[in-house]
Formats: sequence, structure tokens, C-alpha cells
Amino acid sequence: MTQQSAPWGSADDAIARINVQVAEAQERAAKASELRAEMDALRGTATSPRGEVTATADVSGRLVGLDLAPAAFDKSPAALSELIVATAGKAAARAGQLAVERAAEAFGDDSPVTAQLRGELAERNPPAAGESTISYG
Repeated sequence: MTQQSAPWGSADDAIARINVQVAEAQERAAKASELRAEMDALRGTATSPRGEVTATADVSGRLVGLDLAPAAFDKSPAALSELIVATAGKAAARAGQLAVERAAEAFGDDSPVTAQLRGELAERNPPAAGESTISYG
């Protein structure tokens, strides 16, 4: 009577494949943890066209820094407010772009992680009227 091998190969082959899969999962988890720490520290900065306002935002889009040049105070309050909001939005979009680039480096440009991040950032930072779409990645 001949002994047939299992469709998955020998037990040793199956254990070896499982060990490889576990190692790959651990590597992905380590990359994800490292990426998360990098994302927490990531910042995007934008400066208004004439340099009156420089804004810095984190990946979540939260404004974390704002510098106003003396020329900013020559603007009306409404114009300055509008310029701050627009510049802060560009800083947030830049932080998002950096986040997508970093995710693509860690997991690949076509990975589900990168695609999900790209989609979330595109939803959060839609282009303003008359602007072109922001490219993430």
C-alpha cells in the first residue's frame, strides 16, 4: 500500500510555511507600529504666496503651528482670517501627502494600507472650488 502525501505537503513543509507566514505577519506589525510613530510626528508646512502666513499641521489636519509675518497685519481681519484658513488647509494637505508617501515606502504604493490612507485623506481634503485635485502619492 502506497502512502499518499497530503495536498499541502509534508507536516514539515506545512510548519515551515506557517513559520514564514508568522514571520511576515510580525514584520508587517512592526512596520505598522513604526509607521504609526512616524505619523504621530509627521508635520506639513505651507506658506501663503506672499509669505504673510506660515502654517504647520499634523497628519490629522490639526493646526499645530502658526507664524504671522509683520505684513500679515496690513491685511483686514477678514482677509487675514481667510489667508490663515487657506494656508492651514494647504499645510494639512501637505502632511497628508507626506503620510501617503511614507505609507507607500513602508507597504508599497498599491497596498491596501496606502490605498485606505490615500482615500481617507482625499475625503478629508477635497479641492476647493477652482482648484485641481490634490495628489496623494
